[in-house]
Formats: sequence, C-alpha cells, structure tokens
Amino acid sequence: MSSKAAEFVVNVQHGSGRKIVTVVDRGILGKRFEEGNRRLDLAAAFYRGTEQREEEVRRQAQNADVIHLVGKVSVALGQKESWIRKGNVLTVQRIPHAQVLRLG
Repeated sequence: MSSKAAEFVVNVQHGSGRKIVTVVDRGILGKRFEEGNRRLDLAAAFYRGTEQREEEVRRQAQNADVIHLVGKVSVALGQKESWIRKGNVLTVQRIPHAQVLRLG
C-alpha cells in the first residue's frame, strides 16, 4: 500500500437495494458553495465519511449503483476511470461535481 496521504473522503450508503458512494476531495469537505440557484453543501452528513486513498475509492465504486463525485481530484479520478465524461461535469464556484448512475 502507498504511503501517500488519503486525498478523498468516502461515504458508502445502502438503501432500497442500491449502493450509493459519495467521494469528496478531502480539502473541501465541510464547506458550502453557492452560485445562482446551485448549491453544494459539503457540510451535510451525506458527504461525511472516511478518508481513503485512490485504490480504496476504485474498490468501493466497482459495484456502486450511484457515485457522487465532488472536487477537482475526485472528478479527475472519475474521468480517468471512465465513470464520467468532461461534458457531464457541472461546477459551483469553480468546484466540479458529477453523478454516475448505473442502471441495470
């Protein structure tokens, strides 16, 4: 395992037969961002979880039904893993975020 510090905070929730994984850049957790009618409240319990490294995030996301990605590092990982495309990324105050829905 790498000695590199964890860059992500990951929350895994299960409900209605679905696995929801929320991945947030560690440095922005707990902050709020607003722009027009768009809002990201990263202080909400939905985003709180455990600090994890990239390989752990990939493992958690493997069988997730929904993945929420918030922050530059998290969204970049989603693009690198082909979970999302650049055109599917939204921003609020220059903070990128995206959602992956796996139907099946």
